[in-house]
Amino acid sequence: MLNLLALPISLLFIAHGARATSCSTAQLSNGYYNVNDSCIQCPAGSYCRNNEKFDCSPGTYNPDIGSSSSITCSSCPLGTSNPKPGSSSPSDCTPCTPGSFSSSLGAMQCTSCPAGTSNPNSGSISSSSCSTCGAGYYSDIGAGKCSVCPAGHYCSGGDKFACPAGTFNAFTGSMNSFACTICPVGSVSSPGASQCHECPSGTFEIGDNKQCKTCSAGTFSNSGSSSCSECTQGTYQPNPGQSHCISASPGHFVPSPKSTTQTACEAGSAQPLSGQTSCDLCAPGFFQSQSGQVSCCQCCAGFYSSNFGSKTCNQCGAQGTQSRGTSQPGSTSANACMAGSNPQPVKTCIQPSADACPVVIAKAPSKRSPSQLHADFCSISVPRRHWCKVLNGGMECVDTMNDLEMCGGCLEPGHLEDPTTGARDCSAIDGVGDVRCRQGQCEIQSCHKGYEISRDGRNCVRVKIADIHRHLSHASSKGRGWEVQI
Repeated sequence: MLNLLALPISLLFIAHGARATSCSTAQLSNGYYNVNDSCIQCPAGSYCRNNEKFDCSPGTYNPDIGSSSSITCSSCPLGTSNPKPGSSSPSDCTPCTPGSFSSSLGAMQCTSCPAGTSNPNSGSISSSSCSTCGAGYYSDIGAGKCSVCPAGHYCSGGDKFACPAGTFNAFTGSMNSFACTICPVGSVSSPGASQCHECPSGTFEIGDNKQCKTCSAGTFSNSGSSSCSECTQGTYQPNPGQSHCISASPGHFVPSPKSTTQTACEAGSAQPLSGQTSCDLCAPGFFQSQSGQVSCCQCCAGFYSSNFGSKTCNQCGAQGTQSRGTSQPGSTSANACMAGSNPQPVKTCIQPSADACPVVIAKAPSKRSPSQLHADFCSISVPRRHWCKVLNGGMECVDTMNDLEMCGGCLEPGHLEDPTTGARDCSAIDGVGDVRCRQGQCEIQSCHKGYEISRDGRNCVRVKIADIHRHLSHASSKGRGWEVQI
């Protein structure tokens, strides 16, 4: 059964179907206020005065209805806070979490423990509950517990300090700056590093272990370098920050260290190898009119060049009744020019283009290997190596101290021996078997059957019949057989 006595006066009128009315002056002074011409009692969490409703401020609460004064809003106790306005229950006052405290009544929020301290408890009412972290530990603001000092840092008085750039610390819980170690040479670190990093290839460490600097052009470095190395002669590097130098290309050279470019061989010279410091001058009988080439061209029949480094070949002049003479390809002197039409001289001896040589009109190939003009570096500074003509019209760089067919010096094409220089074709010795060239001399190890080594050791001579009978007789007298095959 509805208890009418328990209802507010405004609701009694509504219950009886009476028209709602505005609050009286007495009601407005006693915890009521008008809402759309209806008189409403002030709800919990607020108070009403002069026909206006006010929420209890943050940090307070009011569980009662019909309150008419702010003094009915009770303050939250110590160790709690309430950030919300209009709270109606003491449960809205929340205990301060670990890492904070509240030392005053009616706190809107709890105060965080300062950095370097911690508080593991909730509902703390004093700053004294925030304890300073021990050595090797630190905390941020509002910490419930202190944290162990991380690698790359050291901690003292609750504060965390980063190891400076150029140093590192791989351990946790460090208590002072002595834990920060200088990075090894060729490595760097940023502040707070737990390890150092090697400078990558093409860079170097400038001396403070803080920054890797790029190597300049003409230099290089491997990883972990404290300085850059200069490119050596024969190599170059046009770009900065590189891990290696580039060998000079064939047809080019690099004469100086720390070079950023390679230089093309000048006309009159060539270089077949890479990584060289100079170019080889064209030998007499050869020429080169282009720059940057790997080989020299042979002078054509009817032309000659008598000097090293020729850029062109000289044409033979008139010989006898002929307006111009001829010569063997690769001739080195005007004395080689002669009358006749074999070989027929060409009209010109000009390179048609780079990397191409003119037709020289050569004789038939010889038994020797084809021309190997630049199979080896033939330097005039190495006496035992010489440019020697071969029957196919080419020139070959020959080690005359060890070459079997040109032992002791160059031989004119088709010649087996030169009495003037002592040069010999060891392979052409009559009746020779095992033979080699050593120190420019033919050394015969054995001869074919029917031959024997001469007394001076220079030749194989036929065995005479009388000698055969003498040996047979000598062998028979000793009771041993002796067989001779001719």
